[in-house]
Amino acid sequence: MLMARHILCILLLGILNPCNLLLTGQSIQVSPELNMRNDFAYFIIPWSKTCGLIRDKSYRITLQTLKEDLSWTVEKDLELKGKRWKILDAFPHAQGLGVAYLSRLEDRTAFVYSLFDAYGNPVEDWIPDLGMEPDLQAEVNLISSEDKSWMSAGLRDKDGNRSVLIFNRFERDTFLCKPSRQLFNFEDYYAGYASLSNKGELFLAGTERAKSRKKQQTSVKIQGISDLGVRTIDHTTVLDGEDVYEIDIAVDNVSGRLIMAGLYKEAGAYAPAGYIFENVSASSGPQLIPFDKELLKSWGFKGKDALQNQFTMSLRNLQFKEDGSLVVFFENSKELMRRPYFNNSLDPSGLGGMRWIDYYYDDILVLSVDRNGQKQWENILRKKQFSQDDQGQFSSFFIMKNSTFLRILFNDEIKNESTVSEYILLPDGRNYRKSILNTGSAGLNLRIQDAIQTGSASLWVPSESNGKMVLVRMEI
Repeated sequence: MLMARHILCILLLGILNPCNLLLTGQSIQVSPELNMRNDFAYFIIPWSKTCGLIRDKSYRITLQTLKEDLSWTVEKDLELKGKRWKILDAFPHAQGLGVAYLSRLEDRTAFVYSLFDAYGNPVEDWIPDLGMEPDLQAEVNLISSEDKSWMSAGLRDKDGNRSVLIFNRFERDTFLCKPSRQLFNFEDYYAGYASLSNKGELFLAGTERAKSRKKQQTSVKIQGISDLGVRTIDHTTVLDGEDVYEIDIAVDNVSGRLIMAGLYKEAGAYAPAGYIFENVSASSGPQLIPFDKELLKSWGFKGKDALQNQFTMSLRNLQFKEDGSLVVFFENSKELMRRPYFNNSLDPSGLGGMRWIDYYYDDILVLSVDRNGQKQWENILRKKQFSQDDQGQFSSFFIMKNSTFLRILFNDEIKNESTVSEYILLPDGRNYRKSILNTGSAGLNLRIQDAIQTGSASLWVPSESNGKMVLVRMEI
C-alpha cells in the first residue's frame, strides 16, 4: 500500500504585526494519489478526523474513505436507487453521508435523498412524491442553507415547466414542491440570485429585463417564501439614473435580515461607479456608496476611461460578522480567447483553427459596511493569477472563517505553480500577507476555491495533475 506523504510541522516563526498578534505553525498532510481519469465528478465528505470521497464514474458510483493514517480504503459501490443518476450534491449526515440525486426508476424519474453509513452501506432512501417528474437531462439549481440543514432545488420537467423543492435533510416528514409560478412572480425579471435561510426560507432576486426597462431607470425584484410556501417578502428596488453592475443576496441567520449588496453603475455606462447595499427586510431603500477615488488611483485607475477599459469585477462572497456588519468580496477577473500566432488558416478540421483561453484572476476588492449600510472601510488585496485552458480551476481564492479574523487563501502566480499565500484580514480592515506553502517542492496543484473548511484552522483541499488527485489536509 502506498504510504501517505507527510509534510509535517512547517513552522512559520514570522510575527505578523508589531503587536505580536499571531504566531502561526501549520501541518500539511497529503494522501496517496488516486487515478481519476475515468471519473466524471467527485464529492468530498468531511468527517471529524477522516473524509470520504464519492466518485461518479457515470456508470457506477463508488465511495472511498481516507483513514486517519492517510491511507485509502478499497472502492465500494454505493447502491443508489434506479439505473441512471445525476448526483446533485453530497453531505456528511450524522456519522455517515447523504447523497441528493435524480434517478431513473422503473416507471419515472424521481428526486432521491439516500443515506449511507461511513462504510457505504445503505441506511435509508427518501423518495418524495413531488407531483411532477423532473427531466434527468435538465440543469438543476441546488442550494443549501448556511448550516447545511435545508436544501432547495429548482427542477424542470420535460416540457420546461419549473418547480421549486424545499426540504430539511434531517426532518423529512414534510417538504414543499410546487410550480415556480405559484410561488414567485418574475415575469419581467431574470431571477438569477437565490439564498436559503437556516429556517428554510427561500429568497430570489431578479434584475429587470431590458425590454421592460424605462429610460434611465431599472429595478430589482426580491421575493421570499417560507418553508411552507407562504410569501414573506415582495419587494422592488428602483434605481433612477443608475443601473445594476452585479449584485447578490444573503441572509444574516443571526438577525434574520435579508441583505442585497453589490456594485452599481451609471445608466449607460460599462464600468461600475460604486457599491450598492440594502436591508431588504427593513425596506430601507438602496444605499449607493461611490468608490474612493484615491483608492482607485492607488490601484492604477487614473481616469474614467481606464476604469471603463480595465474594470472587470465579479462579486465572489458575502460574509456577515458577529456584530451584523457585512464584508463583501469582489475579484478582478476576466477570460480572453485568442488564436496562437502560428494558427494555420488551412486548418483541415474546418473549425477555424486553434484557440487559447487565457484566465486572469487578479486583485480582490473588499468592502465592509455596518449593519445600517454605512461604509466602515474598503481595501485592495493584491494578487496576480494567470492560467491557460484550465477553466481557471486553480485560480481565485478561498475564505476561512473564525471568530477573530478571516483568512483568504490563494495560489500565488498560477503559471509558476509554486506557492500558496494568504491574507489575514482583521475586522478593522488591516491585513497581512504571507506565504504558507511551497507547492512546487511538494508536487501539489491545489484547487483552492474547492477547499472545505472543517474547523477554525483546518481544511481539506483537492490537488489535481494529469488525471490524478490527492487530498491535502492543512492545519494552519
